[in-house]
Amino acid sequence: MTLDISGNVGRCGDFYVAGAGDQLLSLTINGDTTVQSSPAKPPVPDGLSSVPQALMPKVQVGIEPHSFSDTARAVELMVGLQRTSSIPIDTAVTSPQQAIDSSIPAIVIAADGWNHPDIVLPVSAGPTGPITINAFGSDGKPTKLTLDPTLRFASLQTVFNRGRSLLIATSNGASAQLDDLLRWLDADSSRWPSVKGVALVAVPGQDPVTVDRLGMPGPVAASESHSDWGWLWWFGGAWAVLAVAGAAVIVLRSRRGRLRG
Repeated sequence: MTLDISGNVGRCGDFYVAGAGDQLLSLTINGDTTVQSSPAKPPVPDGLSSVPQALMPKVQVGIEPHSFSDTARAVELMVGLQRTSSIPIDTAVTSPQQAIDSSIPAIVIAADGWNHPDIVLPVSAGPTGPITINAFGSDGKPTKLTLDPTLRFASLQTVFNRGRSLLIATSNGASAQLDDLLRWLDADSSRWPSVKGVALVAVPGQDPVTVDRLGMPGPVAASESHSDWGWLWWFGGAWAVLAVAGAAVIVLRSRRGRLRG
């Protein structure tokens, strides 16, 4: 919750530590208080921490027609999500394409692979070579995950697309690995609420790992490189300000000298 105030905001730390002279703010909501709310777009927090709230009040579940396996996966997903919410989640079953084309939140089951290039997933194997992703293990400790086109892995990923959230359960041709991932989530009731990041990735032989935005390769590295040069701009700007100030002082002194003369 954010509390915006106007007027004198006081000195630094006034509203954090109670003490002599400090100002304490309080917010009282009565029964007749008018409260207006609107969903955050994108949701805050984002990623897997936003579900199931970001999928409410109604979510479309996209599964392939006549697919018992996808139906079972969707049921397992919905049961896990519902356990984390006291409010019933309203669902409507559609095809994957209908769920993607819709304007409301959706869960899409694409167990054998993601074939919708118009929606880019946060985590995918490199098309020509391996990529290394910074991730966190099930114990919360940092780890690294190397993905290449030959490694079969499954994932749960979140995407914010056209003003709504998508939760995508997919793999790169390893549907059995996706089933293992869903069973891992279902085996411990504390796992769903503790999942964070934009993706939960499972590879054979180890527990799933979570990937956050800071762990993604590509644009993040570029922004870090850009920030390394930021100090030069600040340095140059500071010298420019000093130069202008110095010139102004010289002009004023010269004018005063002429007036006295």
